[in-house]
Amino acid sequence: MQKWDYLHIVLDSENKYDLERLRYVIRYVNGKELPNWKQGPNVPSVMNLLQRKGWEQIPYSLGYPPKKPFTWRSMMFRRPKVQ
Repeated sequence: MQKWDYLHIVLDSENKYDLERLRYVIRYVNGKELPNWKQGPNVPSVMNLLQRKGWEQIPYSLGYPPKKPFTWRSMMFRRPKVQ
C-alpha cells in the first residue's frame, strides 16, 4: 500500500481588502508561520518548485462554509513517502 508525505500550505495577503493590489503569498507551511512571509515569492513560482520536487496538489476542503469571505487560501500537497 502506498504511503504519502503531506504538505499543508496556507496563503495570506497583506492587501486583503484592496482587490487591485491583492497578492497571495505563503504564510504557513505545516502549521509553522514563515518569517517575513509578506515578502515571500509568488504562488506560481512556489507551486512550480514543489512540482519539480515531486509534490502534487490534491483536492482539499475545509469541510464547513466560512462565515466571512475568505481572506486566505489553503492548499494540500502529497508525494510518495520514501521508505
